Amino acid sequence: MNEKAILARLDTLEAEVAALNAGLVKPAAQDVAPAKFVEGEVRITYPIERSPIAMPTEPELWRILRVVLSAYQLRRPDSDPRYEDEDMAGFFREFCAAFEGISHFRRTEEIDHKHTLSWWANEAMRQLGNTAPQDINSGAFLAAVIGAGDVQFTLTDSHGNVSAVGLARSGGRPATEAGWRRALAGQLLLPIAGRFRAPSGRPSIRVGAEQ
Repeated sequence: MNEKAILARLDTLEAEVAALNAGLVKPAAQDVAPAKFVEGEVRITYPIERSPIAMPTEPELWRILRVVLSAYQLRRPDSDPRYEDEDMAGFFREFCAAFEGISHFRRTEEIDHKHTLSWWANEAMRQLGNTAPQDINSGAFLAAVIGAGDVQFTLTDSHGNVSAVGLARSGGRPATEAGWRRALAGQLLLPIAGRFRAPSGRPSIRVGAEQ
């Protein structure tokens, strides 16, 4: 699925979400069976901490994702044309989860050279607890980082460097609502110059912009 088709599909999905929110379209009713309780079964739940900032609405998240994908050719999982709508919807769900997860992290001026992008994606899932998806694709996570509008980042290049982000669990600056509002208006941060190579002996995972 090429970039033009993806952006066109984003426009369609954004319009559908807006129509649903406006009450113009009613979702089809679905019969959902209640979860069965199994005697002796142990269930583990985690307290979910609310985002420390006001979060974008779903239509705003669609628009932010469109802005990011228009500016950067981020890698996404290969999609079978028969399931491209489902794959795009799944990518969006992961983008939303990553967006909320990183709202809890601190922002740093320097790139984190100790942790990979996939490590931070896993941290976002841990932050979300039971509400997290099964996985957050590194491309969806990077799109959320860029869409947050206040996180420094580098991109994969042809010299063996891999994408990295300016995030931390402590110190630094808190997330800001102003950041994603700038992204919503089309004002994205540029990637910063830097060298962040994969640890020696380990293959580089190309998850940034295609060159």
